[in-house]
Amino acid sequence: MGDRAPMTGRTFENTREDIDRAIEDFSVQMVAKLLLTRHRTHWMHCDADLLLKRLHDEVRELDVEMSALVNAGQPLDSHKRKAIIRECADVANFAMMIADKMTWAGTRTWLHNEGGA
Repeated sequence: MGDRAPMTGRTFENTREDIDRAIEDFSVQMVAKLLLTRHRTHWMHCDADLLLKRLHDEVRELDVEMSALVNAGQPLDSHKRKAIIRECADVANFAMMIADKMTWAGTRTWLHNEGGA
């Protein structure tokens, strides 16, 4: 995702290479967002309901960014594109947090805390 040059003329397929590239590029965005908030309570200490609420909040924020883009009827500039990518990373991070909690549920001490994510 970074600032790669557009892939003009390239066809996109559901090949392992294309899937791996997309996941690798996007995971960089996810990690960058997580590192910015690493001072906060770890998600394993948060209730799953809170994480789900935050996921919904982030989806709404993504919707606002996408709606503004569509309603503006303007070309997609770098600033708008990066804002959308950041919101996508937030959505993905909260989904990952919920999945991580579910992966570990019942296999280690279940941790709860009233703190925020």
